[in-house]
Amino acid sequence: MEKTFEKELYLINNLNNMQVVDINTGKIIGFICDMVVDCDDYRIKSIVIPTERKTWFKKGEYIKIPWERIHKIGIDVILVSLNCEEYEESLKCTDIVLNNE
Repeated sequence: MEKTFEKELYLINNLNNMQVVDINTGKIIGFICDMVVDCDDYRIKSIVIPTERKTWFKKGEYIKIPWERIHKIGIDVILVSLNCEEYEESLKCTDIVLNNE
């Protein structure tokens, strides 16, 4: 599949308000809460999505999706292509620590 992106530039705040959907299953994964940036290459390496709501007593868990797996960024949705192994591996993501936790 060829990647297609709208010709407009997107602000990070706008990306945070977009739903992320897996095109293979049609499953809504969630909304972006953060991004992993490579400061040496000035590139976004992955997007971070919370798996469930955190509480006062439970630290949040996150899915980390590599930027290369983004298929299309539309007006109000981001389409990603994950296979089962990648999805399961992304659920094991333990190296994410957000500043507000």
